[in-house]
Amino acid sequence: MATLDGGPNKYSNHYNNPFFIPVADDAAHISGGGAQTPHADRSKASQDQVINVGKVDGEALLQELYPSPVRPSVLQRLQIEFCVVVFLVGADAVVTGWTEPMDRPEVALHTFVVCLHLALLISIALAFFGLTSKTLFIKLGRYVQYFKAFWLFYCSFVLELLLMVAVKTYYLVLLYGNASRTAIWTDRAEGFYPLWIVQKIFLFAFYGVAVYSATTAFDVQWYDPLYFLDNR
Repeated sequence: MATLDGGPNKYSNHYNNPFFIPVADDAAHISGGGAQTPHADRSKASQDQVINVGKVDGEALLQELYPSPVRPSVLQRLQIEFCVVVFLVGADAVVTGWTEPMDRPEVALHTFVVCLHLALLISIALAFFGLTSKTLFIKLGRYVQYFKAFWLFYCSFVLELLLMVAVKTYYLVLLYGNASRTAIWTDRAEGFYPLWIVQKIFLFAFYGVAVYSATTAFDVQWYDPLYFLDNR
């Protein structure tokens, strides 16, 4: 995988010129008949048929595409936004471990914690979108290709969001129904505890997917116009 830390660009740098129209002598030379052009002219004709695009490393490509002489470089901003994603994942894991299960009697406190969990989960998705918003998918408005490229993150996010909403809503319904907090966490007949276990398994899987997907944002192909020409 070519990355933005200066790795080589792996894509072709030779393209046929779509506007090349050979003159009479060039056409005769290409077909093998007629007058022959001098070697220099023939060489120039062949060069006109092919567009050569020089290869550059990932960071130089980004600096050319998104110059920022005063602000931090694009690579530095990507690194900062990557750290934000990792920080939010860690914050959500800490809040989850600190508050579940929680035996405090205040229902309002439990409601606040539920809202905090949802806010952190959505913040992870927003931070990931901010990290990947500098790709050419977003710059060129190719949102379908964007979601295909990062489908693993967004599918896991939607699945975890649905599971979390279901678990947290059920939990609040039980609390507002005056259910004992001890019964909620121990009474298997309520069905809450097994559902909570499943949701937590998917949550920690989502953490891993989020960090992995954030690392793929550094792949230079997402910022390389040649990649989009090859895959248009």
